[in-house]
Formats: sequence, structure tokens, C-alpha cells
Amino acid sequence: MSNLSEIQILYIEDSAPQRELVKLTIKKNFGLPVDTADTGAEGIELWASGSYNILIVDYNLPDMTGIEICQQVLSKQPNTSILMVTAEGNEDVAIEALNLGVTNYINKGSDKNFIKLLPAVIRRLADRVVELREKKNTEIALRESEKNAKRERDRLQDVIEGITVGFVVYDENDQLVMCNKSYFNTSDDIQDIIIPGVYFEEIVRTRAERNKNKGGILRDEAWIQKRLADHRNPRAPFERTYDGRTYHVHEFKTATGSITLFRIDITDIKKTEHELRQSQERLTNAIESLNSGFAYFDADDRLYIANKTFVETRPGVAHLAKPGITYEEFIKAQDPLALTIGDGERDEAWYEMRMKQHRNPSGPLYRQLKDGRHIQIDEVKTNDGGTINVRTDITNLINAKAEAEAANQSKMQFLAAASHDVRQPLQALGMFGSALRDKLLATSVGDDETIQKLVGHMDNSISVLNGMFDSLLEISKLDAQTLEPEILEFDLNELILQLLGRFEPTATAKNLSLESQPSEFRVRCDKILLDQILSNLLSNAIRYTESGKVELVVDQQGDQIVVAVADTGIGIPKDKIDHIFDEFYQVGNEHRDRTKGFGLGLSIVKRTADLLELPLTVESKEGQGSIFTLQIPLANGKQAIKALPDKREDARALKIMVIDDDSIVLESLKFRLEAWNHTTLAALSLEQARGLLSESNIQPDIIISDLRLSDTTDGVQAIEALRSQLRERVPGIILTGDTSAERLRYIENAGLPILHKPVNSDTLAEKLHEICG
Repeated sequence: MSNLSEIQILYIEDSAPQRELVKLTIKKNFGLPVDTADTGAEGIELWASGSYNILIVDYNLPDMTGIEICQQVLSKQPNTSILMVTAEGNEDVAIEALNLGVTNYINKGSDKNFIKLLPAVIRRLADRVVELREKKNTEIALRESEKNAKRERDRLQDVIEGITVGFVVYDENDQLVMCNKSYFNTSDDIQDIIIPGVYFEEIVRTRAERNKNKGGILRDEAWIQKRLADHRNPRAPFERTYDGRTYHVHEFKTATGSITLFRIDITDIKKTEHELRQSQERLTNAIESLNSGFAYFDADDRLYIANKTFVETRPGVAHLAKPGITYEEFIKAQDPLALTIGDGERDEAWYEMRMKQHRNPSGPLYRQLKDGRHIQIDEVKTNDGGTINVRTDITNLINAKAEAEAANQSKMQFLAAASHDVRQPLQALGMFGSALRDKLLATSVGDDETIQKLVGHMDNSISVLNGMFDSLLEISKLDAQTLEPEILEFDLNELILQLLGRFEPTATAKNLSLESQPSEFRVRCDKILLDQILSNLLSNAIRYTESGKVELVVDQQGDQIVVAVADTGIGIPKDKIDHIFDEFYQVGNEHRDRTKGFGLGLSIVKRTADLLELPLTVESKEGQGSIFTLQIPLANGKQAIKALPDKREDARALKIMVIDDDSIVLESLKFRLEAWNHTTLAALSLEQARGLLSESNIQPDIIISDLRLSDTTDGVQAIEALRSQLRERVPGIILTGDTSAERLRYIENAGLPILHKPVNSDTLAEKLHEICG
């Protein structure tokens, strides 16, 4: 029996026992559910809302007859399988039902006979439903097939007519069946005979007759016989020229013996091929003219083109540099001359690594050949998956770089010497000048305005000289790229308090307010270089502000701390703001007043900020002031604010040990310290310091030492040695003109504070007060 999974049955019967009996019988025999209705109206409504394909209907219903129900159902679904059931046995009713289109008719008679006949009737109805469905599906498929066939025929015709190549078909008798317009239109000489049924031989002979010697080709009987033979047994495609145009002709025989011919106009292709050959020659000439070696490996990693220079940078493998060789095959040609210094034996691991670099190039590679040449290899992937390999001989560049580095090293050695040796007399000059000023101003001579001016000029000159030397030294270090930032986490507020303490006297002397709010931020930066940046900005702000205030503002923006130095000074004109970071450029100092600096401060600020990768911006309005803003990375965590001790004028007298191998610097420090009423022991070496301590029996409050001493001991070692002698960790200060990052780290790792020569008297006094109180 057919598949009943899609059979849906509706039974309209006003007798509830009858409905249940029929449902049980169908369920038992076929496993099918039956929906029921007890009135005609309800049944018609269910039929309309469902997908029933078998209807069982009683003839007599309370609201209408079974005939009326069937009329409504069949008017909408003529192929519905209907079983009408009646207990009256009226032949007229049966005839009327069957004429109407009812599929089966059963007289109930007794329930026993009805139920006995019901399974067979339902089986026939189900088979009819399946048969009708399959018939319908077959009809649909047939119509769809016919429609598809017509569509494919139309499409094939459209394709044949739409293709730009000539197309013609000859049947098994070699008679023309059809051709498209492209073939017809390119056959001007024989269009009058191109009609269905014409033999191919007639076309060939007519064409030979009409074009006997055209194009320098003799179309005689031999030519005709050869053409016919080639046509009847087609092999390779061939080319033909008609009326100045070139055609590619391709014939092939089908399984039924018919022959199809394609004729393609390749005139433009031939022209393009000629142009491509010319372009290829120009490209080859251009590549050969390059000073660098050039090679292109295609998407399959096979060599497509390479110039002579490329081959020359691979000694001994020139015979392999042929188009088609893979890059891996090429590099595995292990000629001893081609191997680079330090490569040793190139094993599989080396080749695997090199192929990874080749497939995913990320930067230049460097090789030194055994003949001494240095080669830089640059590889770039192209959009089509190929790889461009450029090999540049950088031997001269390497040699020039080595010479430059040697020159730079010499320069840095000079700078290091200058940093120490020039700062020594500057240190002495500063200390002597400071002490002389105090002595003069402490006597009646100090009341003389001329003396006061001379002392002021002397102080200014020393200050300008110190500033000039510091600026030039910093610029030299930046030029030489020897500044190496040491990134640490530190309390920003501590640095700001130190800056305020350092610049407050200068601001107060100009009746300016120097302001800042406390903060608890910790930052990641080089503390010394950040101090230098902010010091330069504050110095500039105070220098170019005549009234009002200078403010140091700190705020947080995400993971950045923003530090701004704002002033109410002269501001910067719009047309000059782009030049303020240039060396030796100053706004408002056209007459080059050296008391206003040398125009190096902001250049140092910008270059140092760039070195630290700190964004630096400036906003300014002429006549209203400027704001310089710096962004510094926030560190993890916070640290409580450390207040800088107040500087007291009544600082206690100290006992101080000073060590410096320069007698003039030593004398100037001793002179300056004793002028402040400090007991001072001055020694030129560690041994002399040991002797002075033993002879004087003085327990110093602090030890100040130069870093570089004339013997084998340095200042850090000297302080440690004296601490051991005194059996006490006496505070120490390293006073040095050395600026190398390595030496500064050495001092910091020893836990000793640093004062850089030339240090002025105020800074020295402040540091002594900070350490000793």
C-alpha cells in the first residue's frame, strides 16, 4: 500500500458513537488520526482551514445533506476523495452522489457490515489520493521540464548568437546545420553560399577560387585537399588571415560525427602580445639598470625575472637563476662562495626559518658574503601573491656608518671629558663668586651701588655661562643619541614640590605668584629627564612673564597624567608658534639678550619629550600668556605626598668632609661652606680624608665627594670607606660633572643623592638642609 504519512481524514457525522467507531477502526487498521465534526457547517469550516485529502460524510445531518457538503467541497477541490455514508439505501441518492463526483458510496446497513467494509474503502481512497498526487507531480514535472527545455534552447541560441567568436556546426554528412552572426559577418567573401545544407567542401572550394593568391597564399588543389583532410580529422588549432585580420580556428568532432568549428578574431590579441613584448623589454631594461639586485618570484614562488646584479650577489649559482626555479631550490644551491660569514652549515632548520621569512617578510635582512660585501635583502609581497626580492650592496654604507660611529664615539668621549673638566672651573668660579658676594655685602663696601651692580653682573654672567654650557651639552647629547631614558615609577608630587622650591625665589624676585595644587599621582617616566623638561618650561614661563602668575597644573585623563605649565606672560604670536621649538629661536629677544637665554630650552624640551614619547602641546595668545601641556603615563598605585622640608635661614652649623682632586674646586667649596659657618675638612684624596679625620677627631655630619678622584678610588667608594672608618652611615652627596647614564645609575644604585656641577650655592644649601636639617 502506498505511503499514508500525508493522508489527512475528516469525518462529518452527527452520531457520536458512530464517529468514535469509525475513528477507532481507521486508527487500528492504518494508524491514521481522524478529525470529526457533528454538523455540516462545522465540517465545511474544518475542511477550509485544514489540508484534508479524504472526506467521509454522512448523508443526513442536522443542518444540511451530505450532497450539499460535497457540492461545496468539490467546487473548490474537484479531486478530493470522498466517501458518502447513508443508512437509507436510496439508489437515487447514490446515483446523485456518484454523478456529483463522490468517489465511493456505502450503505451503512448494520454497523457490523459497515465497519467490515470500511478498511478496504479507505485503502482505495488513500491509493487514489497518492495516485492523484503522483499524477499531479508528474504533470508539474513534465510542464517544468518542457519549460526548462525551451528555456535552455532559447538560452543556447542566445549564447550562440551572443558570443563574439564565430560558431558553425556541420552534421555527419559535412553539411552546414547552423552558424551564428559572428561567423557569417566575418565571411564576406562567401556569404552568398552560407546556408543550411551547403557542404563544407563547397565552401572551401568557393573560398579558394575567390581568394586564389590573396595574402601571398596559393590556394590550389593541394591546399584544398589538405584543408579538407584537416577538417575531417581535426587536431591542433591553427591560425588563418583574412582581409588583414587574424583568426584562431578550432575544430572538433563530436561522438555523432558532426563537426563544430570556432573561429576567434585574435587580431587585437596579437597586437596586445606585441605591445606586451615591447613592455617586457622595457621592463627588463629598467630592471637591468637598477644598482640593486632585483628578482620577482610569482605566486607559485617560481622565479619570473631577475637582473644581472641579483645574480652577481649570489656567487656561484648564476647558472641556476633561470625562470621557473623555485626560491627554495635557489637558496639551497650551496656554493661555498654564496654562503655568508657566520652561517656555517645551512641545515634544514635554517632553510625552514629562511622560507618563513620569505613567505611573510617583516623587515630587511642583512648578510655578509665571504668576499667581504654586505648585502641588505628587502622582500615585499605583491597583490597577486608574488614576492619581490631586492638585494642591495650596502658595503659602502656599512663602512660609512662605522666611520660615523667612530667619529660619534670620539665626540662623546670629548663630551664626557668636557662635561667633567669644564664643569670643574665653573664649579669653583660659582663657589668663589657666591662667597665673594656674601663677604662684600656683609661689609660697608656692600652698600656701594656700584659694588652691588658689579656683584649682580658677576652672578648673572656665571649663571648665563652655566646655562649656556648645560644647554649646549644637552643638545650635543641629543644629537649624539646617547641619552638613554631610565623609566621608573615615582611620586610626581615630590618632583613638583622640588620644582616649586627651586623656582619660587626667582618668581618672588619678579613679584610673580608660583602656584600648584598637591596631587597623589605616581607616574612612569625618567625622573631626571622629566625634571629637566619641567624646569625648562618653568624657567621660560617666569622669564617671559612680567606680572601675574605662573601655574603648574596636574590632572588625570584616563591612564595619562596631564601636567601643564601656564603663565600670564607675553604669549606667542600665531605666525611664530611653529618655530618656538627650533634651536636658538626666541620670541621677543631680537637683540639676543643673553640674560634671557640662548633659545635652546624649548628645543631641548621638545627633543627630550620625543625621546620619552611624551605628547607635548602648546596653546598661546599674544599678550595673554601660554600653556605648555605634557602627557605622562600613570603608574600603578599611588603614593602619599612627601612635603619638601621648609628651608630655614637659621640652619644649624654642620661638620662637613669635602673630597675633590681639583684643588681650586676644593678650595672654593671649603670657602663657601665656612662662610656659612660650617666646620669643613677639605681633602684631595681618600687617604688625605682618612688622615684628617684621624688627626681632627671630628665626626662629620655629612660627606661631600667628587665622583672622579685622581687615585683608583671613586667618590662612592670613598664615602663607603669613610663610613667604615667612622663606624657610622654618615649621609653623603656625590658632586659631579659626569653626565653619562651608566655613571649616574651607579651613583643612584649606591643610594647617594647627586648634585651636578656646576652647582649654585642655593642648591647646595638646600640639599644640605634637606639631608641634615
